[in-house]
Amino acid sequence: MESHKRTIAKTASWRVLGTLITSGVVSLVTGKAELGLSIAAVDCLVKLITYYAHERVWNSIGFGYHSNHLPTASVEFNPQQAQLQPSTESC
Repeated sequence: MESHKRTIAKTASWRVLGTLITSGVVSLVTGKAELGLSIAAVDCLVKLITYYAHERVWNSIGFGYHSNHLPTASVEFNPQQAQLQPSTESC
């Protein structure tokens, strides 16, 4: 599960992009930049909250997660079995 900070960062970056698109589309369709900005502002607030909630719900659902529990090798160092090799590198 990702942290709340990561979900918030993803939410904010996605909404900035979405808000710019909404504002641009409304401004182009209506020819009114003020209307585009007004609609984009409301749209941004509503969708920030909705996206965050959506992400948190999906984080609580196990569907689609792969198990990251790979077998790990246990390596122990035994100094009595270690052999020193002479260095062939010159300084």
